Amino acid sequence: MALIAYAGLVGFVVAPTSVVARDRLLSVELDGRPLDANSPSGLLHQGKAFANVVRIVKSFSGLLTFGKNDSLVRVTIGAHTADFTVGSRRGAVDGQATTFSATPFVLNGDTYVPLDVVARLAGATLSVNTRRHVAQLVSAPPSAQP
Repeated sequence: MALIAYAGLVGFVVAPTSVVARDRLLSVELDGRPLDANSPSGLLHQGKAFANVVRIVKSFSGLLTFGKNDSLVRVTIGAHTADFTVGSRRGAVDGQATTFSATPFVLNGDTYVPLDVVARLAGATLSVNTRRHVAQLVSAPPSAQP
């Protein structure tokens, strides 16, 4: 972890910088509407799109379960389930071991998971515009969902 020093009028303070200092906030939209009108609900982290797991699962009316020390996260949307471990790319989708495209993490008490995995669970189409900092999810018609 890098340290940055700040000199102020009152004194000298040393504060750690976040690993995500170069990350960008990401507005996540589902069927043309933001998941949260008050604040972005995702991040572009190391070139990958992540979503706040609570907000994204709620938007799909899914089920979210946290396990041991909140490092194990189970997301269920419809008939599909993904098991994530914070800090590890290894997990499972529908009971099959897999390696995810990116590593879930916790930032400021919120857990973020790779958005592409959640889109796959929901049968949604995902497009990410890194210039506009927007991720767009389009739901599949009910008869076309996996």
